[in-house]
Amino acid sequence: MKGTAAVIQAEESVTSKSMKTVSVSEESTPIQSSLKSSSSIKGKLIVIDPGHGGKDSGGLGQKYGTYEKTINLSTAFYTADKLRQAGAQVIMTRDEDVNPTLSSRVKLSESKKADAFVSIHYNVSPKPVSGTLTFFYSESKDMPLARKIEAELREKLDLKSNGISFGNYHVLRENARPSALVEFRILIERCR
Repeated sequence: MKGTAAVIQAEESVTSKSMKTVSVSEESTPIQSSLKSSSSIKGKLIVIDPGHGGKDSGGLGQKYGTYEKTINLSTAFYTADKLRQAGAQVIMTRDEDVNPTLSSRVKLSESKKADAFVSIHYNVSPKPVSGTLTFFYSESKDMPLARKIEAELREKLDLKSNGISFGNYHVLRENARPSALVEFRILIERCR
């Protein structure tokens, strides 16, 4: 598989009983690469937000019945591990099947003065679609991060880039820190 394209296959190996069985390569994650600028990622504080959780399952994969909340968490664990290997400090808004409030997710990012906040989701579509879409709220604060993430996803994953888009989401709108919400537009085929 190309780069972290193993994430795309996560529904094949992730079930509600085993959240960490995603097969991955040793290359850097697109989010890790995106946060690199002229300075190193080493020492940067990144808040990773696996979307949904607890009673909010998000979407449901039709083929294997995988909950979006499970695959979001699996992708977040993998991304956090790779970021830590690169020397970043990573805080996750959840590391188990719970559903923190949207406000508490933002508060964590702000109280820790995160260099970046990245919320991870898989989009729901009744049609077989693929690709990625990265959302931002503030053109000045969030758009540069969203552009970097989407560019790296386009380059590293064998998926269509659907670009970046304005998103009026609480975790972006209410967050004073640079923020992006990444939607992988694959796997999840119907709402629960």
